[in-house]
Amino acid sequence: MASSLAQARQGLGFVRFGAGLVLLSAGWTALRTGLPDGDALTALLQGAEAKSFPFGAWAESVLAENPPALALLWRVLLLASGLLLTLGALTRPAAAIAALLVVHAWAYGPAESHALHFLLLVILAVSAWTRAGRSMGLDSALDRMLPRSVTWTPRSKKDLF
Repeated sequence: MASSLAQARQGLGFVRFGAGLVLLSAGWTALRTGLPDGDALTALLQGAEAKSFPFGAWAESVLAENPPALALLWRVLLLASGLLLTLGALTRPAAAIAALLVVHAWAYGPAESHALHFLLLVILAVSAWTRAGRSMGLDSALDRMLPRSVTWTPRSKKDLF
C-alpha cells in the first residue's frame, strides 16, 4: 500500500511537471511574439459578448475595459504559473491561477482547443487539490520557509497524495 501511494505521488508530480512545461512554453511563446495583444483580445471578446451568462457579461463588463493590459497580464501569469508548476514551487496557488487562465482560454478561445483546455483544467485542479508531487519540487523546502497563507499548506502537514 505504501509503495502504491508513493507511486501515485510520483505520478502526480510528473503530470504536474508536464502541465507546467506546456504552460511555460505557451507563456514564453506568447511573451516573445506579443500575442495575444490588445487588438486580438478585443476581437475575441466581441465574439464572446454573444455568449450566455456569465461569460458574455464578464467579457463585456470586466475583460473589455483594458484589453492591452489584460493581454500582457495573461501572458505574464501564464509564464509565471508554468514556471512555478515546472519547479514544483507554490504548487497550489500556481495551479489555481493557471486553472483560472485555462477557464478563460476555454470560454473565449477557439472550439478546436476545448479538449486540451479541459485536460489541462483537470490536471491543474488535481495539482491544486493534492499539491501534486510535493516531494519532487521546491514545495517541501518552501513550506518550511514561507507562511501557510502563501503556500496554502494545510494545518496538518499531511498531503492528500
